[in-house]
Amino acid sequence: MKKMFITGLFLTLSLGAVSLSGCGANGGSPAIASVQIASTDVKVTDKVAVRVLVSNPYNHQLEYRYASDRGQVVANNGISSTALYYAPFTGGPDTIKVSVFDRTDNINYPVISQNIQIQGESMAYVDLPNTASTLGDADNGLIKVASVRGAMNKKEIGWGRNPVISPDGRYVAYVSYPGDGSSQIIIKDPVGNETNVTTNNKSFNVDPSWSPIGQDGNLYLVFSSDRISSNSGNLVGGSVSGHGERYHLWRVHANGYDLRQITNTAGNDFQPSWSPDGTRIAFSSDLSNNKSNAFRNLWVLDVQTGKQTQYTYETIPNKGVYNPQWSSDAQKIVYTRKYQKRQISNLADFQKIWMIDFTRNSEGFGQIVTREFDENIVESYPSISPDSRSISFVRNRGAENAVVSVDFRVGSIAGQTGTYNIEPIQEGDISNVTEAGWARQRSYGYSYNNPSLNNPFTPGTGY
Repeated sequence: MKKMFITGLFLTLSLGAVSLSGCGANGGSPAIASVQIASTDVKVTDKVAVRVLVSNPYNHQLEYRYASDRGQVVANNGISSTALYYAPFTGGPDTIKVSVFDRTDNINYPVISQNIQIQGESMAYVDLPNTASTLGDADNGLIKVASVRGAMNKKEIGWGRNPVISPDGRYVAYVSYPGDGSSQIIIKDPVGNETNVTTNNKSFNVDPSWSPIGQDGNLYLVFSSDRISSNSGNLVGGSVSGHGERYHLWRVHANGYDLRQITNTAGNDFQPSWSPDGTRIAFSSDLSNNKSNAFRNLWVLDVQTGKQTQYTYETIPNKGVYNPQWSSDAQKIVYTRKYQKRQISNLADFQKIWMIDFTRNSEGFGQIVTREFDENIVESYPSISPDSRSISFVRNRGAENAVVSVDFRVGSIAGQTGTYNIEPIQEGDISNVTEAGWARQRSYGYSYNNPSLNNPFTPGTGY
């Protein structure tokens, strides 16, 4: 039976008290009973009160230190037995931990903890100003994170583009355009603390994508940048600021160190996506015949060896592969394809979601995911839901810009019909948006078809 705290606002979630017997130098020691939280129904992006229940009849001076595995706990000062817990950006388990230091007796009491289950499946996206407008390439939009399925909680993150949620839900990374001829990649936690991981270099830094969590607990970002570098892929002079001739892929630790260039070709490399097993990075590149071109194709980089493999061969200007994203079993890639198709009497321009299945036939562009009959319906920014059961994307149809999904199960054909050519349905009430994508929650769920993928690599060697 749950125990109601005196104020009537807090529910005791753990009744296993830490009992501290004996007497200190200045009278009996306090007894730390439990960590309490104001709600048993905590959702993605929620902010709830936390209290440490303590019996302190001898008025010892106590110091409280709060932490959590994924969210953030903030107290007004070190002597407060109450604090605020900021839930992470993804659903799944979290643990709140409190250590208590007795200043009077100069001793540390055992750490007490409280497990908590965060509800919701989250998506990050950019709001459009209104239904009649779009954003320019260097315009900032209002970034939000929403728990799309279930209770619709929405949290404003800041102004920028290309938001992506880390697989552990601790951060949102996004691109910020400060208006000085550059763009920076910002990482923000649930409290709002932010880190610029691109070192204020006066270059364009775009298209952030998270690595899986390494076996050593490290987390990296891969992104595209036109910053100046040497032919060997190092920063010129270590810190030269400015625009180079090409966009290449770079890698950086989530804390902002270990910045490293990982592609260095004659083309421009964009929109990287790190595979869930950590072994490969898919990206869109205009490289063909050892030169930059006006079209883009799908390339895949081997993280350990640096080998780059081309998978599609578009040759029509302004067409090709954009926004590639991996499936949770790392066996498929969904992407936006811009292409031409002959209609009754003319060639029409199409932009649809396609998929390449490496377990079947990795040659060519793969197959279309949705209906193809209307060239006026524009599809972009695909991502696979955390449960691996649907592909979501932004659909533009006239003045409508909504997030929609098609039924999809990794390892099977939707509807068992032999085709993905099905009608999408709208995802929640997320409309009038662009650049939307699911959080990749592998670390706190599992790979439905290959449990071995729950032990991602440590990106400490090779690339």
